[in-house]
Amino acid sequence: MRCGLPATRLLTSCSQIADDPLTILKPVYSRFGRQVIRTPKPGVLNDRQLNEHIPWVQQQKLDGVALCNYAVFEHGRLIVHQAYQPKYCFNQAAGSYFVPYQDRRLDDFVRQFGEKTGFHGQVAFDFIEQDGVIFVIECNPRATSGLHLLGAQMSIAADGQLQYLPAPPKAGHVGVIVLLFFAWQAWRDKQLATLWQDFSPSA
Repeated sequence: MRCGLPATRLLTSCSQIADDPLTILKPVYSRFGRQVIRTPKPGVLNDRQLNEHIPWVQQQKLDGVALCNYAVFEHGRLIVHQAYQPKYCFNQAAGSYFVPYQDRRLDDFVRQFGEKTGFHGQVAFDFIEQDGVIFVIECNPRATSGLHLLGAQMSIAADGQLQYLPAPPKAGHVGVIVLLFFAWQAWRDKQLATLWQDFSPSA
């Protein structure tokens, strides 16, 4: 089964925004979900925020499991790939704890992306799995949090070539200071012990 694509419309004018609660709005170029509008309606943006120079998309709203990946290609050949599930997310988007995830559909999608585009460099994708279907929702042509899982396995040789030594992936996370940010939420949801276990030095 291939990965799917959510229904998506490119917007270059505020007049194109549809009053549709089953969609979201987000800029074409953004980071960490900072500007996602989850209840789009006419008037929610002005012409300075959305225009032909600052395009947005209105995309089908999906409710499922968030997944991400990070990959490195050499002229279309996949040489590094790791998928993961983000946890403890800021803005309901940017994760701070990353659990390795394995799904052949993700491997196949990324490999075919490289083969069909001849992509060279690093790239990452965001996915949502809903009702057994994995949807590709974003592409990030830059370094992402997947490096927390792969950084120790990657190095640059004397000739400037990337070296990758595969190893069983382990969960990774950003600084433990985020414990304070998520502590109340974890206490409310009776998940404080899980939060501490995930971010403890031995994790």
